[in-house]
Amino acid sequence: MAQSKKFLVTLSLLFNFLFAGIYAAEAPLLKESDIPQIMKQIFDYHVDEKMVNAEVLRRSFLVYLDHFDPDRMYFTKEEVEKITEHSEGYWENVLQEYQNNDFSSYASLNDMVQKVIERSRKWRLNFVLHAKERLSVPVKLENRDPYEKQEWAESEEELRDRLEQQMVRFVAAQEQKVGKERVQERLIEVLALYERFVRNAENDYLFLNDLGKPIDEDKKKHRLVVHILKSLTKSLDSHTAFFSPQEAYDMKVRLQKGFHGIGIVLQETIDGIMVTRLIKGGPAVKSGLVQEEDRLIEVDGQAIAGYSFEHILDMVRGQESSSVVLGLVRLEDRGTAQEREHFFNVELVRKRIDIDENRVDLSWVPFGDGIIGTIVLHSFYEGANGISSEQDVRAALQKLQTVGKVKGLVLDLRQNMGGFLMQAVKVAGLFISNGVVVVSKYSDGQKRYFRDTDGHTYYDGPLVVLTSRASASAAEIVAQALQDYGAAIIVGDDRTYGKGSIQHQTVTEDGLESYFKVTVGRYYTVSGKSTQITGVVSDIQVPGIFQDKHIGEEFLDFPLSTDKVAPSYQDKLEDLETEAVQWYQRHYVPSLEQVDKHWRAMLPLLRENSEERLAQMNQATSVKEEVSEDEDGQLKEAINIVKDMVHLDITQVPPSDGLNLVEDPQPDLIPEVLEIEK
Repeated sequence: MAQSKKFLVTLSLLFNFLFAGIYAAEAPLLKESDIPQIMKQIFDYHVDEKMVNAEVLRRSFLVYLDHFDPDRMYFTKEEVEKITEHSEGYWENVLQEYQNNDFSSYASLNDMVQKVIERSRKWRLNFVLHAKERLSVPVKLENRDPYEKQEWAESEEELRDRLEQQMVRFVAAQEQKVGKERVQERLIEVLALYERFVRNAENDYLFLNDLGKPIDEDKKKHRLVVHILKSLTKSLDSHTAFFSPQEAYDMKVRLQKGFHGIGIVLQETIDGIMVTRLIKGGPAVKSGLVQEEDRLIEVDGQAIAGYSFEHILDMVRGQESSSVVLGLVRLEDRGTAQEREHFFNVELVRKRIDIDENRVDLSWVPFGDGIIGTIVLHSFYEGANGISSEQDVRAALQKLQTVGKVKGLVLDLRQNMGGFLMQAVKVAGLFISNGVVVVSKYSDGQKRYFRDTDGHTYYDGPLVVLTSRASASAAEIVAQALQDYGAAIIVGDDRTYGKGSIQHQTVTEDGLESYFKVTVGRYYTVSGKSTQITGVVSDIQVPGIFQDKHIGEEFLDFPLSTDKVAPSYQDKLEDLETEAVQWYQRHYVPSLEQVDKHWRAMLPLLRENSEERLAQMNQATSVKEEVSEDEDGQLKEAINIVKDMVHLDITQVPPSDGLNLVEDPQPDLIPEVLEIEK
């Protein structure tokens, strides 16, 4: 799959598939009186904001609309202005209401949301009634950057045109998937599938259940409270957020790379609910009885026809060690005269599944009497059974050593958008001896230093860290720290994402009644630089597919400002207790990593060589095209830069494979308290 296809943000309408069997326990229903209590918890943590004020409330109305209508398909610009553009006195009145636990303004706001939903449903019905006629007329589809937020429509006519374009795109996507002839034969079913996807999101604001029926008053209030909390938290800064139990569990799975379930991915299609993927190591794979393209028609003996996709997922999900019986249909002898459907039952027991996908990818190319390795790290994770980014990267380095002499290395962080802070510290620590990797600063000015303390460098040869505008948060910590120490050359887009804030999150905790993440501070690397807004600037620019996209902190609403702190190369140990200082002075300070200017001295020649190669590729056009993975021009050039580093280095230092592996390193002593998540 091409690099761009892995990352491109697409409408959930086009790709409605979810892990089945991932179970998140139901939390108690929230009440309006819970809003001030939950917000107080968040304000206690937040780096800047400490109370609700009129400006926060004004922002929250904008966020409410943005959460409901991120693609600008429902509201016109005039309608949005009527909702959000009011006098200072108006917002002071809303503040007074908030302080009196009166949230009627948000209820009125949701009433407006319900009105535009009904209008959209009428337009969609009209499109369906005249679908063949509408689809027979060539439509010029707008070629819009999916990363750039669309402006609100100037008129209802423009709004309706956007809606019809979205429906045409959906039909076109289905044609690509199953063929134009098949879609034309089943056009009504295709459009009904689109309608189900859209209504699933709309029903949350209409206070309807997954079957489209009204919910009771307590559940209605709960949904409104969740929408209010999501809007209030997001109005504090671009990364503070409130989560539903299922959203929290999904985030926990991403951070810990594991979950309890049966290990299948389901997708709703015009053919029904299909098994589209099996998770390696899961009960479904181990049973040997379930295959991709099996169609689900029953759960525990109950037919699923007529139920919404969300309800079907809930039927499949359950507690660890519990069992579920899937009724599946398989098309046998596909494409032959004997093609037929075969129904069968499969009983599966829900177990813990450790996710191996999207952890570390390893490859290498021969070079001279050795190899140049590439380690692709997709995120910074830590879970059960010893799973962690640090362990996986270390294992990758060990694997490379068994393949051949490691002459150079590319650490690819282009699509790494963050994870656990301490995992970033530990991964960076594989490439330095001892030293400060991250400094965090909080609202009271207190600083905390996160150090690599094991005294061992696992690789110290030619190293390129490959980044893009999508590299964010913990990935930026690693890139900036290795650049600060001179351990690596940064290659890729002009800069990285620009997220330099720290979040505390509650999603990895069990048994809570509410889940959130909140920005508690800013982080800085050993040079004192913050990556906030500006990101990590590349030493050598090799533009990739994200270079010109609207990706980054600067394009988000309400980003934190940026600043600097003093460098901490000479670690003064000022945040440690006296007893700890004595240990650090004996075992840590003597082997502090020193800034190495060796590779930086080569930068002028390395840049010149790279520019010449890119010029031969027609000023990097080939690099930025959507190509297959084995034709990844950006990675190819990063490897060429590593080769240049080896050539330039070979006459200056004795040849080495750069690897210094030990079996049992001294563990870090710093407790893992804070997390970073993008």
